[in-house]
Amino acid sequence: MRKLVVFSGTHNPPTISTRRLMIAALDQLQARRGTFVLSSDSNVEWGLGESGVEVEETIKTPRLARYAMLKLLMEGEKRVKISAPDFDEEWLGGTVAGLRRLRETKTDAELHFVAEEEKLRDASQWRTLEEIAGFAKIVAFESESFDPRALVEKTPALKRVAEALVVLREPEGFERIDPSEVRRRAENGESIEKFVGSGVAKLFEWFRDHQGAIALFRGKYGFLGNFYHPAPVRFEGLEFANSEAAFQGAKTLDPQLRASFCDLTPSAAKKLGGQVELRPDWEEVKDSVMEAVVRDKFTRHAEFGRLLLETGDRELYEGNSWDDSYWGFDYLKAEGRNQLGRTLMKIRAELAARE
Repeated sequence: MRKLVVFSGTHNPPTISTRRLMIAALDQLQARRGTFVLSSDSNVEWGLGESGVEVEETIKTPRLARYAMLKLLMEGEKRVKISAPDFDEEWLGGTVAGLRRLRETKTDAELHFVAEEEKLRDASQWRTLEEIAGFAKIVAFESESFDPRALVEKTPALKRVAEALVVLREPEGFERIDPSEVRRRAENGESIEKFVGSGVAKLFEWFRDHQGAIALFRGKYGFLGNFYHPAPVRFEGLEFANSEAAFQGAKTLDPQLRASFCDLTPSAAKKLGGQVELRPDWEEVKDSVMEAVVRDKFTRHAEFGRLLLETGDRELYEGNSWDDSYWGFDYLKAEGRNQLGRTLMKIRAELAARE
């Protein structure tokens, strides 16, 4: 049976020490794959608050951005697979549920869950330990200063799961980097590149410099995105089920083909929009089309307009990890024109002026 190494946690931000431990576990276990299960956005806030850090003063990053940072951190390590989270899957919000889901979907794999020293030392407070041990091996790293086996002997909670414990050797010269220390340094304006690598540092420092911005159009702020459905939009005499359908339909000047977009879901509309022959002036008109579609959505529907106004003067960015640096902000590049966000802020200003 092939082995799958799993790390969990908030990883806000992920550090090079996590990369070293992942590679060490893959090598020593001769595992074929490694992956991560990330905490939800609410768990990040809860975790930071519980650690005594004022949440309002801490750099917070949405889960999709943390997945992007992990991809940047693990770049070049082909054994590690990091997929963007499916926001409709609640299992991504917690370690146990995430491991259970992996157990259900990776039936041919033996899960090896990495538990760092601090977690093991606090095993008596680890309420889900036995449940995790029921479907995964628990991997611990020993070092000159830490002996997991000795800890097991004096910790009843660990004794109960001793058969699931796998002890590996900590990498030579390993030094753990505490994410809270990285956050502190970032908050103080210090460079964090040596702790997390250049790609992660660039993205995390962007979030530091844009605290208060809405940088992901999902969950509570899903209504800002064009994939919000249903959200009827009228454009050039036709009514579409959502903004994405209207925008994609505008790519063609064929009346019959454009009408076929009206009842499509956002995903179906985007797929079809990628297949149609673009009208010759598309590059010149696409910004005005987007503005007309978004304006109709937020001015004709009072509820959407109210929600947009409630975002106040916060910057709006459509954060993504699918290489859209024109309409949105690409997390993997830590850059983007963010044309959709700009359009939303323009229409918000118009609504505020009317108020």
